[in-house]
Amino acid sequence: MQYKKAVKLGATALFGEKYEDEVRVVSMGKKENNSVFSMELCGGTHVNKTKEIDNIKIIRESSVASGIRRIEALCGKDILNYKKISLIKDKEKENEKNKKKLEEKKTDSLSDPSKNTIVEGKENSIKYYFRTILDFSPKNIPNLIDKLKIEIESGVIVLFSVYEKNISIAVGVTDDLSSKVNAINIAQKISRSLGDKGGGGRPDFARSGGGSNIKKIPSTYSLVINIIKSF
Repeated sequence: MQYKKAVKLGATALFGEKYEDEVRVVSMGKKENNSVFSMELCGGTHVNKTKEIDNIKIIRESSVASGIRRIEALCGKDILNYKKISLIKDKEKENEKNKKKLEEKKTDSLSDPSKNTIVEGKENSIKYYFRTILDFSPKNIPNLIDKLKIEIESGVIVLFSVYEKNISIAVGVTDDLSSKVNAINIAQKISRSLGDKGGGGRPDFARSGGGSNIKKIPSTYSLVINIIKSF
């Protein structure tokens, strides 16, 4: 209807918007018995009847201006979709939380002999610590290296993580030795001996691939020991 007519009937203009001569009018209530309780000028998309709104859920509220709040809500079928998505997200968060706990547990208590082989010793007054871990994600290796550095205080740590049939090599060198024992050099030599190549990192921590032949891992111990002997 015409803008002036709408205003004369009591339609409310919102948010200080400017309107054309012809406007869209949205009302709630019955016009026949004069029980219309809300009439607005609006350009947005709305339901044909308030019954279509059904339930309503406020999902967000914020400040638009001084003394004015903006409320965002869902209604009808959108609420069901929102709940379904929320349940899925909650489940994903719970799964991720449980996965993280499991990984932390693996890092803290790798004591199962069938999944954990440890070789320790000392050469040229330098401690060495070799450890092979099955079913252990490579992304957890840095945390384990840090914990082992604290435990041995001084030395060279070599971890072989076997995960999804692939070997990942990680070498850690405590700070007091990193000036003469280079973790990158050790990681690269181990990698080559296992039929892989590459490797990089820092003098105190390095990583590389190690192929998939688990049986060859013990043969690399002497290689590391000989490097330590050279100092």
